[in-house]
Amino acid sequence: MVHVKVNPDDVSSVLVFVPQVNHPIEAFLTTFDLREPMTLELLRVLLARLESRYRGDKAWKEDIGFAVLDELQRVQTGPVTRTPGKTVRSDAQAATHAAAAAPALPTPKPATEGLSLSELLRGGKPDDK
Repeated sequence: MVHVKVNPDDVSSVLVFVPQVNHPIEAFLTTFDLREPMTLELLRVLLARLESRYRGDKAWKEDIGFAVLDELQRVQTGPVTRTPGKTVRSDAQAATHAAAAAPALPTPKPATEGLSLSELLRGGKPDDK
């Protein structure tokens, strides 16, 4: 059995304590592309908001990293709304943490999106028709 310690001020890494190892092992969260630390409270609120938005539809979990960053952007730029199942205090803390975080920018679409294989092989230049 291992023990995992999470820093509530930054969930991007955890310390894993293994009984046979004398020192903790640092493990990193790779599901999200975080440029700034994310608090545990903010992550909990974002996940609760996603669960509420997509009731019964688990498809968002297939690309959870994008979904969380998209929800973070909504919290940072949208009107203040309550999160179902969370207290006002929890929402306020999460909104404060979201405001302090770097802006969550939408992921840009690759310039090669929509090109055929032959176009990709020619360096992304469209077929002349």
